[in-house]
Amino acid sequence: MYIKQLPVGVAKGTLIDLETTGLDSCLYEIITLGVVVGNKLKILQRKDKDKELFYKRIKPIMKNLPQPFYAFNSGFEKKFLEHQLGIKIIDKDLYEPWRNKADKKGLKWPKLDEIVPPPETYFKESVVKGEDIPKLWDQFLAHEKQEYLDQIVRHNEIDLLRELI
Repeated sequence: MYIKQLPVGVAKGTLIDLETTGLDSCLYEIITLGVVVGNKLKILQRKDKDKELFYKRIKPIMKNLPQPFYAFNSGFEKKFLEHQLGIKIIDKDLYEPWRNKADKKGLKWPKLDEIVPPPETYFKESVVKGEDIPKLWDQFLAHEKQEYLDQIVRHNEIDLLRELI
């Protein structure tokens, strides 16, 4: 488990971000659970193919986290938590104001990267995007190199920090 103390935090509820093997909650699996509770950022990363062991570990954690669960496009997390873990949640969508603003202006819905770019963008470094996660997971399973998991965890951490904004 990765834990970091933050100078800021969530006063009520939990900020949550999942990394998954794909977009469909009925077909794909959760591989990373990242949360901010109070001023602690915690990330649990799956380390093998057996999803049941990971799910057994994170399910009681999820049930004990304070609600509501805040997320950027919380419907995504909600579907995965319901389908994969059988957990019902109270969610608050951090994306909703941006979606509504885009709709009023006749614009496409913005991505998190467009609203709050990752810091690597400024330094012209490579950025791990959400769509890269399934490939990184597959590479980890094929080669068992920690560096692939480290990239997934770093992506999750950056997303949680950007969502705090």
